[in-house]
Amino acid sequence: MLARVPMVLIVNAESKINSIEDVIAAAKANPDTLSFASAGAGSPQHMSAAIFQSLTDTTMMHVPYKGSAPALVDVLSGTVDIMFCPINSALPFIREGRLKALGVTSTKRLADLPEVPSIAEKVPGFESDIWIGLVAPAKTPASTIEKLNAEVRRVLARPDIQQKLAQQGIEAESSSIEAFNQLMTSDRKRWSDVIRRANIKVD
Repeated sequence: MLARVPMVLIVNAESKINSIEDVIAAAKANPDTLSFASAGAGSPQHMSAAIFQSLTDTTMMHVPYKGSAPALVDVLSGTVDIMFCPINSALPFIREGRLKALGVTSTKRLADLPEVPSIAEKVPGFESDIWIGLVAPAKTPASTIEKLNAEVRRVLARPDIQQKLAQQGIEAESSSIEAFNQLMTSDRKRWSDVIRRANIKVD
């Protein structure tokens, strides 16, 4: 494990939507009408919206783009209503007042946006961070894996590295080899269930 990149649910600064509750109410009032942008089918943004809809019993209109940048541009312009966006991309626009942050996808609030609730506070069971990890070919010797793991953990414990990553909206996080394998196994099952329920297909 190397790091996590939380996402944030955002809307244009001029939007009448001001809270997670407003998103749910708007989606329930007009099913398949409230639009959400993503970086494409099966992307982290799409998956976050899928689990959000599942837990809130709502349906929204998916507007897939070829990457996060054009999706974010259309949320900034108000062309698309909402987006689950990696915080490192959205934070500058939130600070400039061009976007409103409604909730973060981590289970706890973030130091960069302490006034913004975690979505889990309003939608129990919701969690949808992007994690970053280091993997190697299956036949790599265990001794090599253990050495790499120890070195990565040593580097990630350095305050200067943590600070540098934090400036980009990235939370340094290390783990044991066993814990990282368990995370990959549990996430594979969790997201497979979401994909099946939402009938998500990659273009």
